[in-house]
Amino acid sequence: MLHHIKSYDGDWFGYYSLPASLIAVKQGAGRLIRSEDDFGAVVLLDTRVNTKGYGRKFRDAVLHGYSSSDIEDISYFLKDQVQ
Repeated sequence: MLHHIKSYDGDWFGYYSLPASLIAVKQGAGRLIRSEDDFGAVVLLDTRVNTKGYGRKFRDAVLHGYSSSDIEDISYFLKDQVQ
């Protein structure tokens, strides 16, 4: 981490917290689907994902298809997968 010290500009959130959070979200999503028979939904309940500039980074990290901000859509998706 010492080689990155020169690029740190005092933005603790952008430099440390955001990258660590993105890694955790990617890892969680990666553990959801392990085989072709698996299905699931990644639900990001923090409204900042849609309201803050950095939210796109979270959406891009886990969205590989359909997305919705309507809980009913997620319910229909999961019901369709189980049947």
